[in-house]
Amino acid sequence: MSFGVDLGLKGCNFMKNVTLFSCDTFGFYVSWVYLQYGVQVITRQFNGDFDGALVGIILALLMLTTSFLFQRLSETTLFHRHIRRFFSDYGMPISLVAASGMAYWGRFNASNLTTLPVGGAFQAANGRAWLVKFWELDGKWVGIALPFGIILWILFLFDHNVSVRNCYLHTGIQADHSAVPDGSGFSVSLAEATRFPL
Repeated sequence: MSFGVDLGLKGCNFMKNVTLFSCDTFGFYVSWVYLQYGVQVITRQFNGDFDGALVGIILALLMLTTSFLFQRLSETTLFHRHIRRFFSDYGMPISLVAASGMAYWGRFNASNLTTLPVGGAFQAANGRAWLVKFWELDGKWVGIALPFGIILWILFLFDHNVSVRNCYLHTGIQADHSAVPDGSGFSVSLAEATRFPL
């Protein structure tokens, strides 16, 4: 329902009135959440095998240094501008794939890193149905869930708009640094429609 409202009212265009401060704040928040979670995952490795914990630290440092190396190389004049652009655009995914692949290479693989439990593919958690039958719930539970659903909708919309805006700012396609293109409402509507079963 919310994606229809967004599409009909061009809700994505509200970002024209938002400065880059909110984008930077949101990026800072997401970075700190991932940093905290990464530290949490590494410290959990120490509950098991000590070799696995050391390999986790080595892989985290490898990811950190290679991603910063690609970023720094993209800012130098050592390479042609197309190569620097490649480093800028694909340095982070290359670092991620390299660090993930190193976990299965040589003696790293023998360290038995702790991994997440994996369930069945395309199944909802705890055996529940994909769609919550809200029409069968008591009204008080719908009322309790409604504010959280609205907050989730706002965060989802904001995250999409920040991503679109930063993409256009990064590529230099758009001269106006405060506007989101008119067609971006369709992409957020499609994204919200795909999250409907959740």
